[in-house]
Amino acid sequence: MSNLNDREQLPDFLLADPTTEAISEALRLAGIQALDLVASGKEQFSPATATWGLPWWERILGIIPPSGASLEQRRRAILAKFMGQCMPTKAAIEAIGRTMTGHPSGVTEHFAAYMTELSFYGDAPGFLQMDFAPLYDAVNAMIPAHLLFYLTPVSWQSVETIPMTMEAFTAEFPSWTALENSSPIIAQTVSGDGELVVSVDAEHVPATAFVEDVILTLAKLGFRLVPDSIDTYDYTII
Repeated sequence: MSNLNDREQLPDFLLADPTTEAISEALRLAGIQALDLVASGKEQFSPATATWGLPWWERILGIIPPSGASLEQRRRAILAKFMGQCMPTKAAIEAIGRTMTGHPSGVTEHFAAYMTELSFYGDAPGFLQMDFAPLYDAVNAMIPAHLLFYLTPVSWQSVETIPMTMEAFTAEFPSWTALENSSPIIAQTVSGDGELVVSVDAEHVPATAFVEDVILTLAKLGFRLVPDSIDTYDYTII
């Protein structure tokens, strides 16, 4: 008998036997569970589809997931850790940003300031709020130690691009910390020739706001920064 669950192949006197029926039903359920286990086991070999196998990936890569992290967030952290072993190119960093957040991203390199900025794009302006720590960890593991990596910070210009009432704004950001820990989603469109058109100056405005924050922080610590040029982000710390 090739199929243990096919009771119709049993002799007539066994078909009516309750013990045989119970054993056959148990074998049927066990077979279903075995097939599910085999199918599920295959999924654990890829972090993109793993479920109960995620702790193994995290243990191998030294990842401690945040409390309450979803399966999708944990999978993205694992994939980003793998991608962090790549060469530190713009395309690699943009791929990490896209993998971690699900949003298209773009890198702006501020060579004079030794900074690398990552911006996020979407069909409409908005804000991206999530735990960015795994993203920072993945990129910082890839880039040289002398480079500063940061996400485009929220500026008043990015806030003003979003038609939102004060009530909606306070609901979106119940505290300044929530606002500071988010990153704007810059609206983008595609021109007739297929080129990407960004609605705001992602290279100058956010970077300027970031440098101003650095200047204020250093000033509080007793340092003074003298600009070397009004056209660059070069400063001398005194």
